[in-house]
Amino acid sequence: MENIGLYMHSPVISINHDATLVDFIQKLNDAQVDYLIVKKQDDYIGIVTNTDFMRKALGKRLNPKSTKVSDIMSRPLLTLDISASKAQAQQFFRKNKIEHAPVTEQNQIVGMLLLNDTVKKVINPKLIDPFLETTVLALQGFMTEVTPGDPIEDENLPGEITAIIKLSDHTQNVEITIALNVPEEVSAIIYKNIFGEDPKGIKDICNLIAELSNIIGGNIKEKIGDHHIDIMELIHFENMDPKEAKIHFELDLPTTIVGSGQRIFGEEKANAAKVIIPFFGEKNPMFFLTLIFQEIQ
Repeated sequence: MENIGLYMHSPVISINHDATLVDFIQKLNDAQVDYLIVKKQDDYIGIVTNTDFMRKALGKRLNPKSTKVSDIMSRPLLTLDISASKAQAQQFFRKNKIEHAPVTEQNQIVGMLLLNDTVKKVINPKLIDPFLETTVLALQGFMTEVTPGDPIEDENLPGEITAIIKLSDHTQNVEITIALNVPEEVSAIIYKNIFGEDPKGIKDICNLIAELSNIIGGNIKEKIGDHHIDIMELIHFENMDPKEAKIHFELDLPTTIVGSGQRIFGEEKANAAKVIIPFFGEKNPMFFLTLIFQEIQ
């Protein structure tokens, strides 16, 4: 039986108990994680997550310059032994209503396990293919030839501009997030291909990528009707009547995020199914398509 040591993150990332919340946010961003273990001398005494910061610090309007991480940390630490199975870890997370747990070996913390690590789902390629075809066709309409590559694991995406659009069915409690992460220079090339001139600023580029995501979302809405059972099974129905699985998606308006190293933080639940696919021009990746299948937040 596989144990959780195969899925844990190591080394453990920690912060001193008397560090301020300003220090916490800085280290959180530098490490590209959503939690830090709190350390006092040689002992781990608690944990602070991004959720803790949002609820306990921002929610109570605490001063981030004077508030210590020890003031908002969760304690005591609830740990899992490295010999535990994935099923045991899932039960542990559910019982304690947490999403992060240090992993111990011979009573020493050797890593971290996240709920997401135990419930990751594999998306059937036949469900991904319509999104790839729709994206390729949309770029061809924008006078740009692209080819999808193999899915990647790295979520620290390099593009400066991310356009996000969602397909949702509130009756079936189903949501699909489509995110395009594009370098600014690639966006500028696409813009010039269409309009015959360079963009006047970042607003032109953002509008273009948002419109591209809108086209992909609108077209895929019509294409994935035959995949309703696959979508429902993937998200939250293991045993269901296919007659009850019909999905009628509504398309939200696109939003854009500007900034390098974009990650899709805060967009997915722990049990979401997600895939990130690079699209190539001649050699280098031109942009990245992220798909997130999940229950509505």
